[in-house]
Amino acid sequence: MINSRLTRGQGMAIIGFSALFIVLLVGFDTVSPEQRIIEKSRSLNIEKINIRSLIAQVKNGLTAQTRNDIEILEERIAKSQNDSTKSSHIKELAAMWFKEGQPLISGHYAGEVAQIDNTPESWSIAGTTYALASRQSTNEMDLSYCIEKAREYYENAISLDPGNVPYKINLALSYVDHPLSENPMKGIMMMMDLNRKYPENPSVLFHLGRLSLETNQLEKAVERLEASLRYDSLNSQAHCLLEEVYLKLGKPAQAELHGKKC
Repeated sequence: MINSRLTRGQGMAIIGFSALFIVLLVGFDTVSPEQRIIEKSRSLNIEKINIRSLIAQVKNGLTAQTRNDIEILEERIAKSQNDSTKSSHIKELAAMWFKEGQPLISGHYAGEVAQIDNTPESWSIAGTTYALASRQSTNEMDLSYCIEKAREYYENAISLDPGNVPYKINLALSYVDHPLSENPMKGIMMMMDLNRKYPENPSVLFHLGRLSLETNQLEKAVERLEASLRYDSLNSQAHCLLEEVYLKLGKPAQAELHGKKC
């Protein structure tokens, strides 16, 4: 039961387009090697995933009624006279695909909404949808595609709202959960940097505590999770983790205390 709660709790900047334009204009190369790897990976994944082909394929497995509902929305989108109406219909379509258990397709449409609305929230929603899709991916190609899109969209959200800590946490966790082969510690370092910048943020402390538990650093897990609860005493997931940690430490009284609040 504890693990199922934790799974729900894990939940996951535009890459300098203006800077890139300047680079191309004046002929100087300022793109870092790591950024080149990221951009190359993204371009390759985009080539590998034909979203229109995927949509057509999945449609064949839907009920006639659901397929008809989707096609009605597609027609409304095509006939939309303004961005507001178009965005509203695409949101409906994204929600419908998500309900049908197709978060990758839903993420595609959430991304289209974000391109129209261009708000931090819309980019974050699109990123989170792809992050959820990555958990359901059954092959390496889909997994890689979803991870890269999630990161790209979280970066877009951060570029529009640099002070939003949850966006930064989600981006960092995408690297924790799916480490880069050339820099496997990147996600952890990003979380540690967030902790230095926001030492009293309960979400940062919670996730660091969770990661400490996963690596069996039990005392460190207790320290971070207890600190998280000092700033957010109602976080039931933190109580669940502490119940587990204290049981592993052989401290049943403390475990029971947190278990009651789990």
